[in-house]
Amino acid sequence: MVTDREGERGSGRLPDFVIVGAARAGTTALWTYLREHPGAFLPFRKELNFFNEREPSTDAVARYRQLFEGATDRQRVGEASPLYLYSEDAAGRMAEVIPQAALVVSLREPVARAYSHYWWRRLWRAEERSFEQAVDDELRGAAPPGAEYLAFSRYVGQLKRFARHFPREAIFVTLLSDLKADADGVFDRLCHHVGIDPDLRPAVVGAKVNTSVDVRSVRLWRATQRWQLRYDRRVRPLELVKRMNARRFVPPPIDEGVQARLRRHFEEPNAELAAWLERDLSIWGPRSD
Repeated sequence: MVTDREGERGSGRLPDFVIVGAARAGTTALWTYLREHPGAFLPFRKELNFFNEREPSTDAVARYRQLFEGATDRQRVGEASPLYLYSEDAAGRMAEVIPQAALVVSLREPVARAYSHYWWRRLWRAEERSFEQAVDDELRGAAPPGAEYLAFSRYVGQLKRFARHFPREAIFVTLLSDLKADADGVFDRLCHHVGIDPDLRPAVVGAKVNTSVDVRSVRLWRATQRWQLRYDRRVRPLELVKRMNARRFVPPPIDEGVQARLRRHFEEPNAELAAWLERDLSIWGPRSD
């Protein structure tokens, strides 16, 4: 078991908190807000995916530590990898390496999250089917890897998996609708959970930070991402290239028949989730997002 937190190898600290998911559910906003807080340190790169890619060897953990070398003693250290929530292995691996970590989860109405996930893959040229065909394929057990749009939205089993490895009180859960309705209130509770001062509120809190975009050239986008990660910071020329390559994209409305079908599909998982969270999820009604 790899549990040494002080670091015999590698000079960085290990995370005090991790945003673990869900994908397409507001995690970029939470990551952005926390990165702007002086009491928190998060690497420039989001989605490190350290715990869902391989078993964490001593050497791998030492390299992972290096990503947090810039943190001061007064800062809480964290990262955000929203695929951790869905991963079969991440919770157990995290419990071995960072058993005291505070976990952060943001959930989105399941149908809206699945549809957003679908369009994200469409924009990056990883999906060619219609959403209805993708749903049909998944319901008959034929979803390609990464295209399990409905499975990603069945949250309660994923949360219970983390609760088998971490205390329930270590898992902070909010909804994207909460964040939209009361960003300041969510941020206050989030700060208390991860151990930073909620009174030092960055101006960016409440801003929309992850607008859907299409790109004119996926190849150019990937190249600018590689160079930006190499510098581990925003580089003005690269930011200009990225903006010139991007174009705003608004997905078409979901087909009402498919939406109604999926609402019925998620009725039972949503009821189980509401019981586990001990909160009313009726906000996830016909017009929710």
